[in-house]
Order: sequence, then structure tokens, then C-alpha cells
Amino acid sequence: MDLITARTTMQLRTGVDTVVPVTAECSYSTADPFAVRCQFPGERDSVDWVFGRDLLARGLTAGCGDGDVHIAPADRQNVYIAVAGPNGVALLVASVSDLVDFLTRSYALVPKGTEGAHIDWDACIDRLLASPS
Repeated sequence: MDLITARTTMQLRTGVDTVVPVTAECSYSTADPFAVRCQFPGERDSVDWVFGRDLLARGLTAGCGDGDVHIAPADRQNVYIAVAGPNGVALLVASVSDLVDFLTRSYALVPKGTEGAHIDWDACIDRLLASPS
């Protein structure tokens, strides 16, 4: 399993003119080649979001998303990432250049369109068919 990580600072919008910088630790693993993980460490706990690598890539140039995660360009240098949870929606502003760098590194590990070749389908089927313990 290969893993890449990147740390970036995003801006959490808490009001019309209020933003709070938050650290995001993004990771991509060949063990889960369709997914990107972003962890937001907090004082007591961290918040983790997992979403599609293709969603992140598409969101750099056009609004997209369905369900709990939506991504859309804010301007040439930033994108909005909206994540919904049980306590509401968080709107983050992230640097396009940071995300492009992260995605480029992920595509070096697993080129776009080859994700399925990195999944152990037999192991997936075995887990699905295994009796609950």
C-alpha cells in the first residue's frame, strides 16, 4: 500500500465576513484508490471526511457534488468545499494550487481510470459473503 499526504490550511467560513483558518491533513492511499481523506484535527477530536477523488478533481473547474459533499470554484485561486453533517454545513475555502499538487501526486500513484485495478476484488467479495461475527 502506498500513501501520500498533504497538509494545507483552509479557511472555515463562519459568517459573511468571518473566516477561521483550519488545518487539513489530506491523504490518498492505493488501498482505497477512489477516495480522498481529509482530516481536520481539533482540540479534543478530529473530524474526518472521505469523498471521491474524481469529485475533488471535477470541483476545481465546475460545481459538483451530491449528498454531503459539494465542491465548486470560488475564483481562480480557491474552491469552496461544503460538507454537511448532523450539526449543519461547514463551508471551507481551499487553495486550488494545493489541491492540484495533491491530486497530481495521487495520479502519479494511481493514474485516472486505473483505480479498479488496485482493488482486491476477491477480498471484497469474501468480506461481503462472510457471516457476521
